[in-house]
Amino acid sequence: MSKPRMTPAQARATHPALTAWVGASAGTGKTHVLTARVLRLMLTGTDPENLVCLTFTKAAAAEMKNRIFTELGRWTMMPDMVLRAEIERRTEEIANEDMLVRARQLFAYVLDLSGGLQIQTFHSFCQALLGRFPLEAGMAPGFEGIDEAVASEMMAGARDEMLALTRTAQGGHVKAALDIVAGLVTENTFDEVIDRLSFEASTLLAAERAYTRTGLVPALYRTLGLRSGESLGVVMGGAVADSAFDVAGVRALGVALLAGTAAEAKLGQAVTDFTAADEAKRPDLFAAYSLVYLTATGGARARIANKKTLEGNPALEAVIEKEQARLLRLDDRLKRIKAAEATTALLTLGLAQLDRYKALKDERGMVDFDDMIGRAVSLLAQGDVAPWILFKLDAQVDHILVDEAQDTNRDQWRVVEALTAEFFSGEGASDKVRTVFAVGDAKQSIFSFQRADPREFVAARDRVFGRVRQAALTAETVPLNLSFRSGGAVLALVDAVFHREADAWHGLSADLEHVTHDFIRQGHGGLVELWPLEAPAPDDGSDVPGWVPPLIQEKVDDAEGRAAWRIARRIRAMIADQEILEAQARPIEAGDILVLVRRRTAFVDHLVRALKYLRVPVAGRDRMVLTDELPVMDLLALAHAALLPTDDLMLATVLKSPFIGFDDDALFDLAHGRKGALWHALQAKAKTSPRFAAALSFLQDVVRGADLLTPFEFFSHVLTELGGRYKLAARLGDEVHDPIDELLEEALRFEHTGTASLQAFIHRVEHGGTQIKRDMEAAGGAVRIMTAHSAKGLQAPIVFLSDLVGMPNTSRDGRLL
Repeated sequence: MSKPRMTPAQARATHPALTAWVGASAGTGKTHVLTARVLRLMLTGTDPENLVCLTFTKAAAAEMKNRIFTELGRWTMMPDMVLRAEIERRTEEIANEDMLVRARQLFAYVLDLSGGLQIQTFHSFCQALLGRFPLEAGMAPGFEGIDEAVASEMMAGARDEMLALTRTAQGGHVKAALDIVAGLVTENTFDEVIDRLSFEASTLLAAERAYTRTGLVPALYRTLGLRSGESLGVVMGGAVADSAFDVAGVRALGVALLAGTAAEAKLGQAVTDFTAADEAKRPDLFAAYSLVYLTATGGARARIANKKTLEGNPALEAVIEKEQARLLRLDDRLKRIKAAEATTALLTLGLAQLDRYKALKDERGMVDFDDMIGRAVSLLAQGDVAPWILFKLDAQVDHILVDEAQDTNRDQWRVVEALTAEFFSGEGASDKVRTVFAVGDAKQSIFSFQRADPREFVAARDRVFGRVRQAALTAETVPLNLSFRSGGAVLALVDAVFHREADAWHGLSADLEHVTHDFIRQGHGGLVELWPLEAPAPDDGSDVPGWVPPLIQEKVDDAEGRAAWRIARRIRAMIADQEILEAQARPIEAGDILVLVRRRTAFVDHLVRALKYLRVPVAGRDRMVLTDELPVMDLLALAHAALLPTDDLMLATVLKSPFIGFDDDALFDLAHGRKGALWHALQAKAKTSPRFAAALSFLQDVVRGADLLTPFEFFSHVLTELGGRYKLAARLGDEVHDPIDELLEEALRFEHTGTASLQAFIHRVEHGGTQIKRDMEAAGGAVRIMTAHSAKGLQAPIVFLSDLVGMPNTSRDGRLL
């Protein structure tokens, strides 16, 4: 069966003379169109080195390169008639003899390019640009980029130095800021707040550049409608003074309330206490006084005085309304001041941490991803240097293509727009037709990847189109809504969800485009099943007051676990019963199934465990934080104990771990009544007890390995020669193998980039927030489990959506999605 030609919309988007903004829904052939445009540009005379394709991940760049190289390689071997038909099908170009010759030569031409095809991530492109013009960018030639793990480690070091600064004489302002923040967060949320400061580093630096450090706080206060430096104490002092309110009327209100009902008398006492106190003491009584007029949440109290009380003194109603309105305004102002003071404190901590982070980078001559983008933007914005740089680049860039453009933030668009500044003005506009091509799906920008804003996709389009049309060139928005992936049943459900309510579709498009989905698989079957929700188990009321010793291991029965087992059993039945996948006329296999989640919760662990128990091949999770995995925790604890055996807590942890397997009685027998370290007690007990002797022998072998082996060799020795993998699997189940293998791979990567020290490796893993991203597309014949965001670009015949009713996660730091 011959492959289909492009649709009219796809063909229009690939026209080599058109600046196009392609809004493409999932499954409509975005990558197909992007590669077709590259091929068409090269066939119609654009030199491959004059094309720049920018995307966001190395995997996406590699996929584009592979597709183009595969296509060009096939062209070299085709007979003329077949090649002519293939070119017409793939690019809508009618090939003459010259084009056929060029098509066959392109593969060798591209292979011979010194820098290869310029299909790269934004960061790689900016790094190459800065590497070419380092002095103009104010950087040292030969600077080094930082990968995410090293950057995270350096940021953690900067945070520690910032906190240490609070104990010095020079860090008084930082300590004051820390005291404010510490009073507003809990022990558990403090690290989250500081991590968020690290995540928003580029935003903080941009704000500092825009206002300067001395002007940032005044700008914050102005934005909140406050005077610079306005404080709670000053505002409160003025608000409780006799001159600030109707003292006589409020005192009369207090007297009237005291004579009323018991509820009124309680309010009247608070009013009387407040008005009778000296102005200096009133701030201490203000909270109780304000609750007379306002609710605990800051709203106006519906009733203060009863009807009988007001009838006896009609003037009190006006007093109440006036004072209540004043306190509502005051409450709003106090909240604004609290927000300003807390934000100022966070800015102080964040900027102090970034100062240390910058110093650490400068000491090592390194730059991170945000630096590369920021330096590139600054380089191209320099009025005296940018024209020369653009002139040097001008002869080498004719067409810029941006993939996944919905994930492009403002700074990245500034890089693109600076590079295209000469495309549509002066000689650059008349010399040759030069274009910008952007393809993306604004609906997929809901996760704010790299601080992207879906509105920026539309705003950048409008800016570029304005310049194109001023140059009398053609620019169009080309929507792609014809799906090649999903069938009518799925897309009909999607459209029904968003078009059932009149305004629900507004959330799908930043420029309020009315999105509908068409599909090419007309007449094909499809099925959407809606299962009843799994509700949390009701409380049976069996809890009794007081503490009960946890002597009985209870079975966990939660909604996530039940849903996971339900899905796992359905998948097992599909495979075991050899249900037919009608689209491919064969039995369903594990690799046909994709399970999507909104967030990586305990559901994923339940499902992986259930599938492995049912002997269904499963690829595991698409991402994992190594330090959150139980087998990794056990291995790291063993490494700590090997480096410092006299650490009693760590050694006790290892003794109870699967490696040794002591129960509470054995550990108590060893630890109780000892006179020295637990390690010394174990050595003494080993002389009289075979069990303790076996534990000591194991640990002595591990301790020797810590001194002689690299991290990879150390863990491999523990897991293989010492039987550690078998012991972990016996205790924790077969799901231990994935995190164990990832830890070993991380150890190998570490040895290639740093000193092969076990202690340094442990520090990297524990403090670097090591998160493993796994390629689910290469999972083969196994069930894949991943978030909807990670699954972009992938497809499967059977998809399970597991947590549709979870509350939206407002966090934007990427790790929680």
